[in-house]
Amino acid sequence: MSGRPPAPPVVRPRRTDPLTRMGPWAPVAGAVLGLAAGLVALFLLRSRADAFGEGLALVFLVVGLTMLGAAGALLADEVRLVRRGAREAAVRPAWVEATAG
Repeated sequence: MSGRPPAPPVVRPRRTDPLTRMGPWAPVAGAVLGLAAGLVALFLLRSRADAFGEGLALVFLVVGLTMLGAAGALLADEVRLVRRGAREAAVRPAWVEATAG
C-alpha cells in the first residue's frame, strides 16, 4: 500500500433520453386538461340538454374526458417504460459478450 487515499468515483453526466420523463403530477395535469375540455363542451352543449338523460350524458362527458386526460398521461408514461426496457434488453447481450469474452 502506498498510503494514498483511493481515487474518488467518476461522476458522469446523466444520459439524456429522447423520450419525455414525466413526474408524479403528469396524471393530475392530464386530468385538469381533460376537465377543462369537458367543461368547455358542457358550456357549449348546455342549452341543448332539455331532458334529465341529456343532462346526465353531459355530466358523464365531463367525467369521461377528465378520466381520459389522466389515463392518457399514465399510458404515455407506461409506453416510455416499455420502450426503455426493450432498448435495454437489446443492449444487454453486448454486455454479456464483453464480460464473458
